[in-house]
Amino acid sequence: MSTDLNATYHQRLPVYEQLRSEAVFALEHALSGTDRKIHSITSRIKTLESVTKKVERKGIKDPFSELSDIVGLRVVCLFLADISEIVRITRSVFDVAYEDDKMADNASVFGYLSHHLIVFMKSSHSGPRYDKIAGIRFELQVRTIAMDAWANVSHHLSYKAPADIPADLQRDFYALSGLFYVADKHFEMFYSASAASRRQALEAFAAASPDVLSEPLNADTLSAYLRTRFPDRHHGKPDAISDLLAEIVRGGMKTTDELDRIIALAEDAVSAYEAERLSPTQRLADTGAVRIAVRVSDPAFHAASLREVTPVPTEEQIAQQYAAEYARYRSLLKQLPDERP
Repeated sequence: MSTDLNATYHQRLPVYEQLRSEAVFALEHALSGTDRKIHSITSRIKTLESVTKKVERKGIKDPFSELSDIVGLRVVCLFLADISEIVRITRSVFDVAYEDDKMADNASVFGYLSHHLIVFMKSSHSGPRYDKIAGIRFELQVRTIAMDAWANVSHHLSYKAPADIPADLQRDFYALSGLFYVADKHFEMFYSASAASRRQALEAFAAASPDVLSEPLNADTLSAYLRTRFPDRHHGKPDAISDLLAEIVRGGMKTTDELDRIIALAEDAVSAYEAERLSPTQRLADTGAVRIAVRVSDPAFHAASLREVTPVPTEEQIAQQYAAEYARYRSLLKQLPDERP
């Protein structure tokens, strides 16, 4: 290892650390304002050993001006459709020196696909904070989780070019690469179909379609029902909707009309619960209102929720908790639902 290379690397390392930090901050800030599905934003600085190997392998004379990947950032997103928007945002955050869309290459491209950019901080970032990092190029990659998985796996297979692979392994190698590509395409297709399902359910409930209340309960129909039934309440996030769905299904409910009947019966009970237990400025989210409604209306739903905790309470403990928490609101039900056998 060259003594000059060693000394210069360590001399410049604080500048690279500053560049990495500023670049990550700028990118995270820009992407936080988008609805793109970001899995992770990672960064790294090439080690001295890695820089040295590349210098020796490629015969580089001045690595600190010639190498553009000493600092590297990587954005990993969920879906193929997210990549173009992330790249567009990246172009607005940094000045681009070079761009390579490996996904636009032909289908026989070796290894993994991703979108690579060589960028540097915008010239508008000036002043003492940016003077040392101005004009220093760094690498930015944008890829999906599937692309990232294949890149990490193929990196350890020891084959860096098509000619490296023994003939009897080539078919398997490209088949593996194709599996990751197909996974990406099907994730995208499923995501699009899921979004269409949610949109169609919401449109059906908003239009009060005659058959809509007989729909089986799932995350999409429950979400659409809650948004139309409680337009003035805060809407629960997907995790909250999933938890509520699991609870009411465990309690024996199967369709949205069953849920709607209980909600209609328990409106006064929910209002009384809120008035007694919340401050005047607080109000239950739609998922919370439904949870209270079904628990007041039928102890089976309360019991279903408690049987998921650890340790599982006894039947006597479940009955005692129901009596203390919900029983007094049953008298406010507009009409008691049929008792379950």
